[in-house]
Parts: sequence; structure tokens; C-alpha cells
Amino acid sequence: TFYPIACIFSCGKYNPIGYLRFIKGMYNKISKTFQAKRDLKLAIKTFEPDIVHCNCGPLDISLDICQKSNIPHIWHLREYLPMDKYTHVMPSLSCLKKTHSAGNYNIAITKGVFDYFNLRPNTYNYNI
Repeated sequence: TFYPIACIFSCGKYNPIGYLRFIKGMYNKISKTFQAKRDLKLAIKTFEPDIVHCNCGPLDISLDICQKSNIPHIWHLREYLPMDKYTHVMPSLSCLKKTHSAGNYNIAITKGVFDYFNLRPNTYNYNI
């Protein structure tokens, strides 16, 4: 998830209202992340999918759950995260190091994004 840091800049660096909005936004992001993990675990348990596709680059919620459930995961990277204005990934960009983890397959929207994250071509092993 992203840090809701834009509220500080919109209110002014020295305005306490912006910092209060930041704290409220962080609380909402964290609580929604826990709720999303719980909901995804329930959906995976209910539907028993063969594969899960994450369509949002900075979110690694589905990858963690898929690895615990031994389900292949496709991570679709679409953006140059640190280059986007006011974009800060929570807790940090280190979550993107998981792109090379076992059971994860990567898709990039462009060759530039593919090269930016140092992705490597996936090898698929289908047992038919």
C-alpha cells in the first residue's frame, strides 16, 4: 500500500491538520490491509483457485497468502514506483524483492518496467 503523504503537502509542511490526516490515513491503510488479507484467505479457502493474479504492482498481500497455500501467483507490475510523485510504498520498496521468490511469476506492462525491476524471464513447467 501507499503512504498517504500527499495530505501533508496539500495542507502545508507546518500545518498540524496535514499530519493528523496522515495519521488517520495510515490507520485506515493498515486496517484495510489486515481486512484484505483476511478476506483473501477466506476466498482462497472457499474457491480453491489454481492460480492467483495480482494486478497492482506495490501490493504483495496475495503473494504472501499464495506462498503459504502453495498456489502459484502472477504479479503484474505496471508502474515505476519510486519515480511517481508522492509515492511511498508501505512499509518499503523491499517488498518488491519478493518478485524473484518461489511460486511467483512476473508480468510487466512494458519492457522498461521489466528492466527497471530487473525481472528475469519466467520458465513455466506445465505438468499435463
